[in-house]
Amino acid sequence: SGMTRRQGLAWLVCSSLLLISFLKLQRTPPGFDPKGVAAAFVGVPATRYTTPEQQAQFFVTVIERLKANGQVTEAAAGIGLPMSGFNPRSPYSVVGRPILPLSQRPLAGLGIVSEDYFKVLRIPFAEGRAFTADDRESAPGVCIINESLAKRLFPGASALGQIMLRGRDADIKHEIVGVIRDVKTNGLSAAAPDEIYFPMRQLGRGGMAVVARTNTDPNVLQSVIRSAVAGVD
Repeated sequence: SGMTRRQGLAWLVCSSLLLISFLKLQRTPPGFDPKGVAAAFVGVPATRYTTPEQQAQFFVTVIERLKANGQVTEAAAGIGLPMSGFNPRSPYSVVGRPILPLSQRPLAGLGIVSEDYFKVLRIPFAEGRAFTADDRESAPGVCIINESLAKRLFPGASALGQIMLRGRDADIKHEIVGVIRDVKTNGLSAAAPDEIYFPMRQLGRGGMAVVARTNTDPNVLQSVIRSAVAGVD
């Protein structure tokens, strides 16, 4: 019938629009390179890893074991993996600006990562540096923010050297040492969120994603990561 033909034509138009949209999304740079990368969430027993320092050291040791494996080219650990569905946010303040009540402070995506995290995911830097092994619990606090947040907070100026504040009382200082290019953390169709990353060695956590990269099939990394974790504990 004519109605059926019209309905069919409408369906084809909608399908074409969806296909065009999908193809555009495929061409949208995600800001990182997932090819050859595998990740696994690992949680450690809080009864035996009681301090952030002990928790961070566990993941440092797992990463070292992974790097020693010939199938692994690079390894890291982190919270806030792009498109993982687990992307926590946290309030922040900036030194020299009014500190709002906790409930009114702006929020940014919270990342806690080891020093090679950005290298493993091929996330480029706009300026500054990545975290290093010297960014420990006993060292001055540092952080890395993404480019969108840097441009909005410090228009026309470098974000490097600026001080971000965290904590309920906004009394914990972290100097910005790097700015990364934006990552489509929440999906290709969503704008890149504001993001702040802290070094794992300064904010150890008992549950993190272990991330590894290989030049071969990333499926082989499932057993490799499992073995590395079991070898540590």
